[in-house]
Amino acid sequence: MMSMRKLYRKLSRQKGVSLKSLKSDMQQALDTAWKMPQDSSVREYQESIPARGAVPTPDEVILHSAKKAGS
Repeated sequence: MMSMRKLYRKLSRQKGVSLKSLKSDMQQALDTAWKMPQDSSVREYQESIPARGAVPTPDEVILHSAKKAGS
């Protein structure tokens, strides 16, 4: 698996944005998704993502998704 650092750098180059901007935009999207009312299946998936806080970080979502894809 590609390291998180390489992944972020690759994504930022593809999108033509700075690394800081990419991470900020990703976190904003997660913050919005977690605050919006969701149906029960979406909420259940959100709750399955291990997070240190109320909203997961982009790293936490990516790692969780990679593990699910690999299983």
